[in-house]
Amino acid sequence: LERAIGKQYKKCFITYIHNKHFEDTDNLYSLYLARDEVTDGMVFFNADTVFHQDIVRHFVASPFADAFLFERGRRDEINPLAVYEHKGRLVEIGHTISGDMHGIAPGMYKFSQPTCEAYFKEAGKFFINGPRKGGFAVPLQEIASKIHINTVSSKDERWINIHKLHKI
Repeated sequence: LERAIGKQYKKCFITYIHNKHFEDTDNLYSLYLARDEVTDGMVFFNADTVFHQDIVRHFVASPFADAFLFERGRRDEINPLAVYEHKGRLVEIGHTISGDMHGIAPGMYKFSQPTCEAYFKEAGKFFINGPRKGGFAVPLQEIASKIHINTVSSKDERWINIHKLHKI
């Protein structure tokens, strides 16, 4: 991507963060490495999920500063990021949860700067002994009880999570 796009696309300037530990970590550590670049909130998309542009527009235009895309009732994904929500607020999120699964999180989030700071503080605790696998939802679950993270419902099923193919 860096060679193909460069450091600027239209009016957007791009900073690339290289995770030299990616083979032993995952998206949580990659995002954590970018924490100093986040100065005015962030919108985060899982790189292995493809969304129709209408879903992205709807989500970004939502009135919430702290939110994630939520598809109620959908369970057809392999190893989904399960969600338990109450009255439009995130209660529990993860590949395994203790509460009832109300739907799944396709992998689109937006956080205000104060929420980013709380998120990265929790992530830092996770990495106190160095880089390791964790997943984006680990610190998110920790801050969900303290910060109101809104659900933005998606009734549009034009998204798909791309999974690794395994040879048989």
